[in-house]
Amino acid sequence: TVKDNRSGLTWLKADFAVVMGNYANSGLSWKNALYYANNAVLCNDGTLQGKYDVVGDCSNNGGVKYDDFRLPNIQEIMEVTKLGGSEILPWLGPYNYFYWSSTILDENNFWLAGGGDNVGLVGHIHKKNPANVQLVRDP
Repeated sequence: TVKDNRSGLTWLKADFAVVMGNYANSGLSWKNALYYANNAVLCNDGTLQGKYDVVGDCSNNGGVKYDDFRLPNIQEIMEVTKLGGSEILPWLGPYNYFYWSSTILDENNFWLAGGGDNVGLVGHIHKKNPANVQLVRDP
């Protein structure tokens, strides 16, 4: 994890964008991104456990260090993505990705913010479309 001293938030230092790819139909739907955030646990040995369909289990990895991750709201993810490859979250760039937020536009659409070549771009898409995930936890 890495702490953003400006906001006090702690971000998971993992490059989900690379894992999920940069192609059509890669990434997770908003629902699966939310499940992923709820299931993710960081173990004491530094491994990340959990998937969108499997709850994390650190019983063989020294126990749970953090289990309170969540999707960032649009303001939080926008603040870090607009900085691009900053020292705060260097793994968010230089990729051309959009990251889900927890902020609802309407019943079927959620806000997302861009990183890499999409730095500073904010938009919304249908919750069934794929986008990338970055997890955060409160101070």
